[in-house]
Amino acid sequence: MLTEPQARDILFLRALDEVDDAGALLTRASFENLADPTDAELAQARPERQTAVLTDRLRDRLERQFSLSLEKWRGAAGEPGITAPAFLSFALGLGSNYLGASGRVNLLLNPFIALLGWNAAVYLWLAFFANRRLKRAPAGLRDNLAFWLRHKLDRFSLGAPTASPGQSRTLAKARLRFLKLWFTECGGISRARVAATLHALAAIFAAGVIAGMYWRGLAQSFVFEWESTFIRDEPTLRSLLHVLFAPVLYLAKPLFPNGLPAVGGEGPAWIHLFALATLGYIALPRAILAWAAWRRARALARSIRLDLNHAYYIKLIDALKADRRELFLYSYSYTLSPEQRDRLGQAIRRIWGDRLQLSTRESVTWGETAIDPPARHDMETIWLFCFNGAQTPEDEVHGALVQRLLESARAKSAAFLAAVDHGRLDPERRERRRGPWAAVFAKAGLDRFAWLDLDRPIADQSSLDQFAQSIWRPPA
Repeated sequence: MLTEPQARDILFLRALDEVDDAGALLTRASFENLADPTDAELAQARPERQTAVLTDRLRDRLERQFSLSLEKWRGAAGEPGITAPAFLSFALGLGSNYLGASGRVNLLLNPFIALLGWNAAVYLWLAFFANRRLKRAPAGLRDNLAFWLRHKLDRFSLGAPTASPGQSRTLAKARLRFLKLWFTECGGISRARVAATLHALAAIFAAGVIAGMYWRGLAQSFVFEWESTFIRDEPTLRSLLHVLFAPVLYLAKPLFPNGLPAVGGEGPAWIHLFALATLGYIALPRAILAWAAWRRARALARSIRLDLNHAYYIKLIDALKADRRELFLYSYSYTLSPEQRDRLGQAIRRIWGDRLQLSTRESVTWGETAIDPPARHDMETIWLFCFNGAQTPEDEVHGALVQRLLESARAKSAAFLAAVDHGRLDPERRERRRGPWAAVFAKAGLDRFAWLDLDRPIADQSSLDQFAQSIWRPPA
């Protein structure tokens, strides 16, 4: 589990690593010597703690080296302040006239009834749609809107850069990338805070509406009546209004001993009824919803989980590895060209660095399942098997081999990585062939694999991350 400040630091430095292609701030040397002699206990800790500690050291190193405040660029953790919006919301409620512009209030059609209708629609949406799986599209829309708004506000909040122009451009790009990562990995926190803020502002607005009703009642005389084409008699009107105000009339019975006030008179009683309805139907429910959303945001912010199966995290945690890794490269029923081996080796070293020792083995012949790759006891061992995507995957051949390798990897505590090379397929066949490969691997017990084109360099960050996430490791 990570706290919010830790998660923000981790995601911002990951974003910086992904956008800093020119090495303006982050270079390979930045990750060197992050571990010290006291890290023996940390090396055995959970990956979340390892990542958090090493991120703190990397952040401190960059801030000292370049005299920067990375918190300024990534944004501070915690709930946003709502003092100014709260004053504005109360002032808007106080300044609005929910009794109508004239002194004659139509009990069936007035701004107050519209306000109740809007909040009733909000409650219905929260009750029937907010917790369903269909909310994912609106959530994505909210994330995009929040990202756009945060991007625009950054133009004013970041102020004059304290770094060099090149470093400032890199940090600005990292800020945008960080926001996308944040809303992808921790969007629930932001959505809960937005919900808490909106509900709180709605409750404060309702308080301003109540104050505005009494203020106008002091300065103006109001007559409460009705006009309707279809409702021609007062008993029908009173029946409808009694349904609308029944909870208020029941809870505030001492104020309304005779039930609904008389139509056409008793202006103060109607204002009391409208004010209590605003309090009971809007202010109090919105305050409770704000409190619940705030509690949810606090709980999420105290226990954040990040997906650490990315090339950046592997490179970061590698600082704790005193030993080297060894990767054994096999190809199944086809031979990798020297260019393909070079591309694969470059991608592997971009993920694991120079501590990895790459050993290329002979190609495995078709149908062979008795292969027994070696495993080192003094360092982590990774078995990388490359399959030809142009072949038709078969359970009795490819599936049997993968199942046999997974059993051996569990016994030897080795990591396994299956990579399917689709470079020899045209785009149409490429899409059709990926599903059968995934089905064969899944039946053999492998839930992940790398889908690569080894005829092209594996250079972009998304391909490296997908490659790193494809590693299968035996359960601890």
